Amino acid sequence: MEKDPKAEACKHKPQLQLIPPVALVECSKALECGANKYGQYNWRFSEGVKVMDYIGAIKRHNDQFLDGQDLDDESKASHLGHIMATCAIILDAQANGKMIDDRPSAIQQQQRYINEKLLWCRRNLTDTN
Repeated sequence: MEKDPKAEACKHKPQLQLIPPVALVECSKALECGANKYGQYNWRFSEGVKVMDYIGAIKRHNDQFLDGQDLDDESKASHLGHIMATCAIILDAQANGKMIDDRPSAIQQQQRYINEKLLWCRRNLTDTN
C-alpha cells in the first residue's frame, strides 16, 4: 500500500484541527465586539499596536477571570476569549510589521541602572582639587 502524499505534506504544516472549536468561537466573539467598537482589523490601519497597552488588557481580563467573573461586563463575551483575541491581535501585528514593541527590556533596565550609578559617581566622587 502506498503512502498518502497529502498526509505526508500535512505533517509539516500547522495542525489547526487541534484548536478546540470553543476557543475559536469565544475568540471570535471578542474580536467581533472589538470590530463593532473600533472597526474590523483596526490595528492594521492604525500607527501600530503598542504591546504594553495590550498586555494591560490581557492582565485586566485575566484578573477578572481569576476573581470569578466569566464574562466581560461590557461585551458579555468570555474573558478568556478576550485574552485569546488580544494575543491574536499582537501576533497579527507582529507578523504584519504593525507591532510597537514598548516592552521594558532587560537591556534598557540595565542601561538605566548603569547611567544612574555613573551619575552618582560623578556627583559624589568628583575630584574637588
